[in-house]
Amino acid sequence: MSDEIDSLIQSHTGIVVVHLTEPILETDQQADWVMSEIREWVGAARMVRLEISLHREWARHYRVHGAPCTLVFRNGQLYLRTKGRINRTRFLAALKRVGLIQ
Repeated sequence: MSDEIDSLIQSHTGIVVVHLTEPILETDQQADWVMSEIREWVGAARMVRLEISLHREWARHYRVHGAPCTLVFRNGQLYLRTKGRINRTRFLAALKRVGLIQ
């Protein structure tokens, strides 16, 4: 699965959002909210949900040490890493700061 995720990140020309979580800690509602916001602001986006306990090496490679965490890639490059739960205002500001939206 980790190879498939890396392949998607490298091949997708738009934005790829990887939302790492642990089901015991968080519901999918957070991930659904993140994806709907990304699509509203950016358009061509893909989302992958990962359980951090099942993909520890992949998460470690991107310096993710806990859940929830959201990584945003564009053209194969990591643009944004947010730790913890995020609200709409903070997430929008972070996307603007890294130049993914205007």
